[in-house]
Amino acid sequence: MKEHIYTIPITDALNEECGCVLCSIEKKLESEAITYFLGASLMEPDAREDTNKNGFCRPHTKMLYEGGNSLGLSLILETHIKEFSKNFTLNEKTGLFKKPDTKETAKKIDDAVKSCSVCNKLNSQMEAVARNLIYLISKEKDFKEKFFEKGALCAEHASLVLSLCEKELGGKKGTDLYNEISAMQRAYLEELYNNLHAFVVSFDYRSNGEKPSEKVKASLGEAVKYISKY
Repeated sequence: MKEHIYTIPITDALNEECGCVLCSIEKKLESEAITYFLGASLMEPDAREDTNKNGFCRPHTKMLYEGGNSLGLSLILETHIKEFSKNFTLNEKTGLFKKPDTKETAKKIDDAVKSCSVCNKLNSQMEAVARNLIYLISKEKDFKEKFFEKGALCAEHASLVLSLCEKELGGKKGTDLYNEISAMQRAYLEELYNNLHAFVVSFDYRSNGEKPSEKVKASLGEAVKYISKY
């Protein structure tokens, strides 16, 4: 299989002893994004404008707080808090009967709360990674075999890749890959369900104290990881 700069992270992740290939890459990109926002972005006007507007979700705010740069994070949040406070200004309706538009203002606040500069950066990067993954599967036979041997993607990344199959490959090739990945996901989830069921049954008195296998015991953590990515 030919190695290119944009394929190396994916082939490296494929060789790791982990579950979802894209989760492995996303964790690295997430760590790099935290370092970026606490460092280089502080001197970039466009990045500061982005963080002032979008802020950060709860998980990424916690990661930034634990990132070891109190001054950097204070500078970011100082200007973000100032910008965020503007969302609480009621928009006046025009017309004969003027009344503050509380619904529009509430939606503006809700949108601001849900936005995150780190998430936006990661979403953009992960879409590019997913496109490269589809390219490799469609062009490199060895990679495709190894990818399907490794097993399922997590729920979120399976959704991302499936949403891009037909867009990237078009026609029959896109549909065929969509069906192949879907079949892999179904087979994995069937096995996961069976293991979870066996784990639940092991607590029943009728199991006569029979201990579940290691794979069965690990199924709860595996299910959580499949749904949450972590």
